[in-house]
Amino acid sequence: MSAGPWGEQQDVWTILDLAPTDDRSAIRRAYAKKLRAIDADHDAAAFMALREARDGALALADDAEALEGADTLVAERDPGLLDESDPAPESAPPPFDLAALQRLHAMLFDPAEAHTGPEAIAAQLEMVLGDPYMANLDHAVAMEATIAEWIAQGSPRSDPMLDPAIGYFRWDRFDELDRPPVVDWILRRREDRLFELGLPVRSAGYTRLLERLRGDPPKRWRALTAWYLGPRMEYLLGYLQTYHPTSFDSLNDGAVRWWMHRIEAQQSWRFPLGSIYERRRRVAWARGIDEFPAGNEFALYWAILVVPQVFVWFLLRRRHTQTERIVGFVYLAVVTGAFFLTNAPASRSQPGRAGNDQTTIAAEPPYFQSVNADLDRILASATEGTVNVAALKARNPAMYHLLHEEWKAARQQQTSSDDFRSAAHRGIFATLRSARKTGDPKIVRDYAKWYESQLRWALRADPRQCVDFIKGRARVELPPSFASYLDRLVGRALLDGAMPYPTQKDGRKTFRIAPALYDDARARSGLDEKRFSRALLSEKGTPADICVADIALIDAGVADTGTNGTKLLRDMF
Repeated sequence: MSAGPWGEQQDVWTILDLAPTDDRSAIRRAYAKKLRAIDADHDAAAFMALREARDGALALADDAEALEGADTLVAERDPGLLDESDPAPESAPPPFDLAALQRLHAMLFDPAEAHTGPEAIAAQLEMVLGDPYMANLDHAVAMEATIAEWIAQGSPRSDPMLDPAIGYFRWDRFDELDRPPVVDWILRRREDRLFELGLPVRSAGYTRLLERLRGDPPKRWRALTAWYLGPRMEYLLGYLQTYHPTSFDSLNDGAVRWWMHRIEAQQSWRFPLGSIYERRRRVAWARGIDEFPAGNEFALYWAILVVPQVFVWFLLRRRHTQTERIVGFVYLAVVTGAFFLTNAPASRSQPGRAGNDQTTIAAEPPYFQSVNADLDRILASATEGTVNVAALKARNPAMYHLLHEEWKAARQQQTSSDDFRSAAHRGIFATLRSARKTGDPKIVRDYAKWYESQLRWALRADPRQCVDFIKGRARVELPPSFASYLDRLVGRALLDGAMPYPTQKDGRKTFRIAPALYDDARARSGLDEKRFSRALLSEKGTPADICVADIALIDAGVADTGTNGTKLLRDMF
């Protein structure tokens, strides 16, 4: 018997107790049915096998080629599986399993469920997602929003839900500019969780500090360790906030406040304790996350504090003469002074190592020394590093000549470097306007997608904000990815040969819409003819209607790759 497209995955269907099928809902129902019979806490192996079988079956269902001839293969394996006498599936799904959802909520947020293991949380989510009622589109949309909020609010206890939820709702397949903010946070959390899982291997010491930050604030004797752990804790908090923000968000607020208060207090200490803290702080920032000092350093710094006091006590004993005491105190002063002078804080004018945000990095080379060096820096910042002087000379010599002449004029007139950079940036960004009007049609389409993504982002926040943005009355607060995307578009415009386009006066733009595009846009909006016409042509109606109508028109223009679509987008932008 030929293995066929299902041959290598025969165990998948055996584990699910299901005939090979391309029906994703049937696969999830079979998975949910088998999942209810498994105790994930006590039989993790069975849970993982069932989950892998579910994933394998869904992957096969997505493979159109593997599904060809599936009915024939099923008949070859077991003709009884295609018995026409088998009862047909019910037309209506069973009632929504509210108890499973409530149980998942309790696992995440009920303190009494704190003992629940990650496997049980993942299994409970799989049970919720495997509910046949998820076939109802409205219910699935509501559940997607609910689960996303729970993952964000329940971190880090919700970490076991990350992979199943991302895989089920396919959040990682969203366009980068079209993701809801909570989905952006969840995808970032998945990356930060990998950092946390690998931290014990990199640094057991910082792993313990992270556990402390997720627990209650130190009390009694544990609070005494704040002096020793303060510099490392300060570095860890700064590192998490900069590179792993979702890990920082999951910390205990009370513990973070307690440590920040102690760190600020230690930073304000005067000589000699303040100098000791500053030295240890510089060492921690220089070593980075991968280097945590050995435990004997704790004894060393306690010795630095205790030994001088013992030495003074020894000198003040009666059997020592006045001369011996003077010599001893002078020796102690010399040793202490040498220690602090050789370990004085680094000057702020010195370049610091990567990761040390308390020292100043070497100053940027001055402008007006080399035209190509200056233009390389400006192009790198304006185009996200996609264009350099060599590429500009080869692909757009006229623009290079223009920037070169502006550089010479600025040097002769002794223009400040800031003013020159600003003028050069304005000229470079003006090339995108030119490319939208006369350049590669793909550039204007990609710009339209970028603009439409801003509208969608604003619409999610507040439809009124979206309307204000359309009318030019407000700006939208956007994630950094939007700016990076626009910079890359500017780079494409430069390499396409575009020159700066004259700045237009603000005002309402008028343009003609081809009938076919108008009809397509109305269909995409989901509005009736009257509401769509009022929203698009007169900007009347609810803010949501106005915003949706504009988004639908841009969508229609992008979808039409012919002359009408390109002309519409050029007129709009």
